[in-house]
Amino acid sequence: SRATSPGERARRIAEHLALAVRALERRAVRIERPRGRVELALGDPAQTGRAYGLACAVAALADPAGAVRIAPLWTVEDWLAADLTLGARVHPLRLALVAAGRWLRRRPSTARSGVAGASAHAA
Repeated sequence: SRATSPGERARRIAEHLALAVRALERRAVRIERPRGRVELALGDPAQTGRAYGLACAVAALADPAGAVRIAPLWTVEDWLAADLTLGARVHPLRLALVAAGRWLRRRPSTARSGVAGASAHAA
């Protein structure tokens, strides 16, 4: 389902940025020659600050030279604008492993423990 509240949208943006950080850290995606700008604003200043921090983490991994400018906007809400130029190399298997790890972490712990408990009783 789609996010409807500003808090839900902010949470999902944070999840996507965290996934991008993991993909870059594990070198599943390599960004080449990035340059440009990104502006963002969410429902409130705290959400904007959190998204800005995560966006800066992505930028630091993808653009150590600092050619991409990231700017939080404090006077508007629900705003995302970008003007970027870059090249990217994607390693599909590594990216699939990063995405699978995200999926496993999002599963409720009761489902995981229930599966483990079922296999323990079968043994």
